Amino acid sequence: HRMSVLSVGFGDSASVDTGDITKSLRFRSSGSTHLSRTFGTSTNDIKWAFSFWIKNGTLGVTNPIFSAGDGTASNYFSLERTSGNLLRVVVVYGGVTTLDCSTTAVFRDPTGHTQFLLYFDSANATSTDRLQLWQAGDGSNQSGKRLTLTYATGPIGINEPSIASWSAVVHYIGRLRYTATYGDMYLSRICFFDNSLPAMTALGYYNTEINEWVPKTRSEVKSVVDAAGASSFMLEFEDGTSLTTLGNDYSAKNNDWTLTNHSLTAGVTYDWMEDRPGNSYAVLNPLSSAGNTITPTEGNLKLTCSAAAYGRANATIALNSGKWYWEATVTAAPFTPRGTSTAYHAMGLALASVNGSTTANALATDALCITDSGWYKN
Repeated sequence: HRMSVLSVGFGDSASVDTGDITKSLRFRSSGSTHLSRTFGTSTNDIKWAFSFWIKNGTLGVTNPIFSAGDGTASNYFSLERTSGNLLRVVVVYGGVTTLDCSTTAVFRDPTGHTQFLLYFDSANATSTDRLQLWQAGDGSNQSGKRLTLTYATGPIGINEPSIASWSAVVHYIGRLRYTATYGDMYLSRICFFDNSLPAMTALGYYNTEINEWVPKTRSEVKSVVDAAGASSFMLEFEDGTSLTTLGNDYSAKNNDWTLTNHSLTAGVTYDWMEDRPGNSYAVLNPLSSAGNTITPTEGNLKLTCSAAAYGRANATIALNSGKWYWEATVTAAPFTPRGTSTAYHAMGLALASVNGSTTANALATDALCITDSGWYKN
């Protein structure tokens, strides 16, 4: 069966700085959602930076984040999360792979938003500094964390092109350039810095009041983007008047992007989300599920069971008090569960002792659940 969950998350306090990002954009691989833009003349193809906030969606699959190229496998750049949940950067130029590196750390946390910053600087005399990946800072690395990379090919050669800043080629966010592979995630405040390598601390800071990395203000980040080269941009996804306005560039460069297959229609495909840095909503947790062939997708808001078997997924926020609200929409008829002639969906609250159980008895005796048969038990 399938469920799409519209969930409500933690409200941010006006007295605590959690940043001023107001929205995120959901990417659904099932809907082939992506952004595109053809760059004009860039200031510098061998020196640029790319910053983004991301909340993971479907894990264990190739997840394109940023790519560019001529549409073939002979000339392209890609930044992606791999099926092994590593961040990976690839450059292929003239049919030759000039760079292929991945992080040693895996990134599979589905609970919140984090910021990453990619530097490309192939003119750097130090070969291992030509490509750098940084992550939001923490208590031990309050200025940001530089990630360790392993190279299948590379480091990239001195002054080798990136292709990511080429003019007159299509650039994608949420899709690979040379093949129709799409991402599943939430993205917010995406920035490109042409001919500039800003520090992590120019874009965010570690807030010791809440022990979290939070974004700098929009005006502060905008000033950094505005100071960079002609191809720079800053996507906020703030104006939901239309899909066109969602792609507006908030920098002074006016480099707007085009949205494809995203939806502003109310329902399970609605992609303009309140789930954002500083206010992360509950979603289905792909790391805490049980049963056969259970797959959370579409930003972990849809649950699909592809076989006639019990299965369930927990939410990413545990509850022990207060009042909570959520909705679920059944989009397909259920399979008949094992050992019963009754087929049903169920949603509700369960004790921690139920974690890992996929049996009907556990649902019936240790949980409060509402099914499409209209009953509940506790």
